[in-house]
Amino acid sequence: MSRILLALAIEVVIAIPLIYYLEKLREKLGEYVILEWHYSHVGLPIVRVLLILLFILAAYPALYGIEHLPYLSNVLLDHIRRIHSLINWLFLTSLVIPFIPIVGVIPALVIPIQSILATALLFNWATRELTEITIKLLPNIWILLVLIILSIATHKIAKMFAALVGKSTQEKFNQQDMNHLVYESSLLAFQAPAILAYGFYLGSQLKI
Repeated sequence: MSRILLALAIEVVIAIPLIYYLEKLREKLGEYVILEWHYSHVGLPIVRVLLILLFILAAYPALYGIEHLPYLSNVLLDHIRRIHSLINWLFLTSLVIPFIPIVGVIPALVIPIQSILATALLFNWATRELTEITIKLLPNIWILLVLIILSIATHKIAKMFAALVGKSTQEKFNQQDMNHLVYESSLLAFQAPAILAYGFYLGSQLKI
């Protein structure tokens, strides 16, 4: 658990300046509609992808409720194309999700879907030569329901936290739009329970 908490702390600490400078750039270029579109559909999704990768890689292998799995160097660095695959799949999902019926209009599901995809890919690679057990990456309907509920609930909590902290921070430091900064910087951390629930589901299959 300490490794997971450390991974979350690292993610938040790095997220704050990244989102802050991205917001400042947005303010300067906000008068240009095309650049505003690039912020929402390119800049912000890229930052989210990097933060998701940072958290998942930093939390490995505790992310799966397991102490021992092959080293990341063996899983990724020895197969450099896998890193490219992780980044490409995550960025692709950020572009595709808005066009998926129902899912596309529920912002609470975006980061969990991307994170769960990365978690599944990494686990599949890590266990490919580790066991003869057939790993089920797709959970049953009840686990899916729990993941959806966790995603929506933690998203609401993140918005409440951002409204509370953002307002007080905005008044104290006289900064505009602090709500959005706090929200984007802390969203992944708040939605981590859904990611961990899926990771533990995967890890439990190795303990059978």
